[in-house]
Amino acid sequence: MEFKEYGEKTKPIIILIHGFCMSWRLWMPQIDSFKKDYHVIVPILEGHEERDRTTFTSVENNANIIIDYMINHDYNEVFAVCGLSLGGAITVNILSQNRLVIKKSIIDAGITPSNLSRSKELFTVYSDFFKTCLARKFKKLLEIYYNPKDYSKHVVDSMYMTLQNISNSTIKNVFYSVDTYKLPKDFSNVKTEIRYWYGTKEKNERKKDSDFITHTFPNAKSEIFQGCAHGQLALGNPNLYLKCAYRFFQEK
Repeated sequence: MEFKEYGEKTKPIIILIHGFCMSWRLWMPQIDSFKKDYHVIVPILEGHEERDRTTFTSVENNANIIIDYMINHDYNEVFAVCGLSLGGAITVNILSQNRLVIKKSIIDAGITPSNLSRSKELFTVYSDFFKTCLARKFKKLLEIYYNPKDYSKHVVDSMYMTLQNISNSTIKNVFYSVDTYKLPKDFSNVKTEIRYWYGTKEKNERKKDSDFITHTFPNAKSEIFQGCAHGQLALGNPNLYLKCAYRFFQEK
């Protein structure tokens, strides 16, 4: 896993964790803004590296790599962790481990374990795998899920290019892991202030995840954004994302 760092190392730390088939570079609007007041650390998840590409293993493994990187570089205290989609699932796992002191966290459309039966789980994984492989071959299918009018042509083009270089094993492992990653039973020691964000266009898919977060973590609240689809706030409207993030960061 690669890591990018921006801003002065003496300033409070923000970690930005990207989503599946999304380049870390799609965080650039947030990086350019946050780096003025924070030290920004951006992991490039397994299977998404620009060189020496690996295979995605699991949510837990990626969470542990990020935590170990932070500890090994003496970044034991973190101001905020912001995760998008798959990155949101990894953020949930990082928070649940409670190995880092994390003040705040934004989970944008993060996915929580589904607890499906084995048969339904396999059906879901291979259905999503098949759809993703088709979207990798036919860009018009990707644009059905991520409309350029909502996300911009640049964002959709970037995702399409990223998909071309992601292995089948990474695709299957991502879809399996986001549904089945393990979490502890007790979250009472997690002191992080958490905001779970999702859009009205994916309310049916994310309401379960939102309820899980707000009922499980002691200091979690959810916020719904009108007219937003999956990850659209971070990717399609970064100015609004930043406005809401700064508002949350300044809350006492």
